[in-house]
Amino acid sequence: MLQNRNYQLLLITLVMAIFSACNKPKVEPETNNYLQLSVQGSSDGSVSITNDNTTPIQFDVLLAYTPKEDVTLNFVLVGNDNNLLRLEGCPLTLKAGTKTGSFKVAINKADVITETQTVTLKAGEFSNPHIVLQKEWSIHVKPNVELPDLTEQQKQFIKGYKENLGIDLYRVLGKLKGHVTIKFPSGDEAFNGNSLTGRTFDFTSFVTLSNNATATDPIIKMVTNPLGLDDFLFETLRKETTEDVNEAWYAQPYPIAIMKLLGYTPTSKGIFDVTSKETFNAMLDNLKLDNGKIAFIGKKLPSTSSDESDAIMAVPFEYNYSLWNKLAKMDPNTVVEVIEGDAKTGYALKDILLSGGSLAPQDYLFTSNIDKDEFNNNTFIAPKAIYDFSKGEISFQFGFDHTNSSGYTQIFVTYQMHPAK
Repeated sequence: MLQNRNYQLLLITLVMAIFSACNKPKVEPETNNYLQLSVQGSSDGSVSITNDNTTPIQFDVLLAYTPKEDVTLNFVLVGNDNNLLRLEGCPLTLKAGTKTGSFKVAINKADVITETQTVTLKAGEFSNPHIVLQKEWSIHVKPNVELPDLTEQQKQFIKGYKENLGIDLYRVLGKLKGHVTIKFPSGDEAFNGNSLTGRTFDFTSFVTLSNNATATDPIIKMVTNPLGLDDFLFETLRKETTEDVNEAWYAQPYPIAIMKLLGYTPTSKGIFDVTSKETFNAMLDNLKLDNGKIAFIGKKLPSTSSDESDAIMAVPFEYNYSLWNKLAKMDPNTVVEVIEGDAKTGYALKDILLSGGSLAPQDYLFTSNIDKDEFNNNTFIAPKAIYDFSKGEISFQFGFDHTNSSGYTQIFVTYQMHPAK
């Protein structure tokens, strides 16, 4: 009898042990928890700011997995000469159960700089060694814009615009604040990054009177960050070329040879990381104000043609891209070695540029007419720009596409005028 009781107790103990083991939470092996940074909905790793901008850049933090314990994240600014930038809200602590947060990078002092300085945002010390920063960021600090004083003739032009046309141009000159909304077409996910269907953000531009203005034609020029799109255009250009999200550019042997000629080798991820060394700026001229509307679209040619029959109607940005500038200054007869299969062949640089090796922004940005629908997939919007002094606003809407677009990206921009005096 005692033996049976001992057997029963042993059996009960064994069953309870098995039940306890089955219900004990599994301890997952420690794996890397990747941390993604994004700015204004983009996680591409490059952002710009002028060194008189009082609005900090906000970096949004997203962890792949929700941490079970509090984590502290510290970041560092490398190449931050003369403490041009400062971190705000850093170190950043994410409480257990939270995988999102934010910190800021601000202009520390408006030192006079004459050229763009690039500072790299890197991971500092993280309290959890398994948290890994997915991508470092390049922060391009651009010099203040010193707009030239208006000439006496220009002042007379502006006076005449107000008296004869009712256009108070002083309300749109100088530093203007704006807001942009970008809506992506379905199928452009590779170019959208973190933003899925769209992005929205604030920005500033510097506006001056165009040299093409006359006594009867008020024409303005956006000198910096036109329509708020500098960073967006640069990001799209890189994703079509040096970061080639569709692997269409890389599929050709000529672009690879061009990058080698320019001193670049691919990273471990197979891309050419140009953000820490190269600069990109755009300008937009010949914006004519007339009876409440602004004429802003014009003809755009590829870099390889001067034939008007090759032109399309687009927003005619003027681009200043340091990588393309270097290439464009080279002797067009320079012999470039190209690897084709198992063979190495020398081609003249001018022939490679004609065969897909270009880095000119105009060859990849705005590749379809924007004044008529060339996609026929319900992404087209008619280009329009208006100004309204009673509301104190200037607004633009237009479609944008690029080499591997699946449709038009719709862009809406609103500027706030200066108050009337």
